[in-house]
Amino acid sequence: MASYKDKLKYITPPAIPKCIFCGAPPPLTGEHIFPRWSHQYLPTTTEKNYESLRGIRNPIDSKHYEIKKPGDIRHWKVQCVCSTTCNNGWMRREIEDSAKPHLIPLIKGEECRIFPAAQTRIAAWAVLKAMVAEWTIKGHATTNHMQRKYLMRHYIPPQKGWGVWIGHFVSDRSKTARYYPLWEAHPYLLMPDRLAARRPDKVATYFNSQSSTQVIGQLFIHVLRSPMPNLIPRWRFAPPDRGSLLRIWPQSQASVVWPPKSMSDMDAVYTSNAFMNFILGIQRRERETPTQA
Repeated sequence: MASYKDKLKYITPPAIPKCIFCGAPPPLTGEHIFPRWSHQYLPTTTEKNYESLRGIRNPIDSKHYEIKKPGDIRHWKVQCVCSTTCNNGWMRREIEDSAKPHLIPLIKGEECRIFPAAQTRIAAWAVLKAMVAEWTIKGHATTNHMQRKYLMRHYIPPQKGWGVWIGHFVSDRSKTARYYPLWEAHPYLLMPDRLAARRPDKVATYFNSQSSTQVIGQLFIHVLRSPMPNLIPRWRFAPPDRGSLLRIWPQSQASVVWPPKSMSDMDAVYTSNAFMNFILGIQRRERETPTQA
């Protein structure tokens, strides 16, 4: 059992000396993970603290940490971007304002059709939030600077290594729970066997991949990024989620009718942990397979 002091090393905020997108020096401003315009569609809470769940994945084990912070999760901000060029510039004009009209009906669970162009705008918004949120904890930033600059210059997610899925989420618990915002993230270290063999202790000293799940109203968003070139295009969710999750990045040429089959609490938990369980399964089989002489 990890001690409280051991857990603290995973929730230390990183030192951010410059804007993570354009490289501008301080002062830096905070970017909302749940934007202010969305708060009207989310309930207020009397809770004095909120929790964000983090899963740490090393080659030989996995751990979860509940990170408690004061206040309302709707007001969660990460102070990592400059004000003029990024936060109040292209991030608002090209990403937030472009995606907002398409996000609102999904958050409210209204019937609509999502065309390919709208899917790309939603995916860009989801990727932006994922890139920002990973700077909450020291050592959890897995996106390299070229990927962030690609989003800044083209207003679309990087072409390789990123996948975005969305679903219609309706909680089993209560009418209030279905609208409450949630966030879960799992950073990983994925590397070929020839590189892993160089680390006999099998403990990750950095992360290069991550899956993150965001629930905002009735909209479920799952973002997966990895440097493995063939992983994202080939990744598929096994039942029970097949049919209720829609991949919107890499780009699709088909429009989709919303809402699809609704996701339950079990579906949401399964999806947020699916990739971690997939990696655990592979490594478990590798350990159990006898080596050839």
